[in-house]
Amino acid sequence: MQEFHFIDDVVFGSELYVFTTKFFLVRSKKKMQAAIRNMERKFVWLKLMFERISNLESLGYVQSSYPS
Repeated sequence: MQEFHFIDDVVFGSELYVFTTKFFLVRSKKKMQAAIRNMERKFVWLKLMFERISNLESLGYVQSSYPS
């Protein structure tokens, strides 16, 4: 998560930022992110997860399982 704060494209308080703080409460997600060595790839993976979960939620396929 600390690395995430150094990405210029991430705006504090944005939907992506809030998603990330909740997403990394799940241990397996933190491990996956740590396994990706390249910072740009970490960011691309995180945006992909955000978009996929957001799309599924908007379609009503899943409810947000992250604490609010």
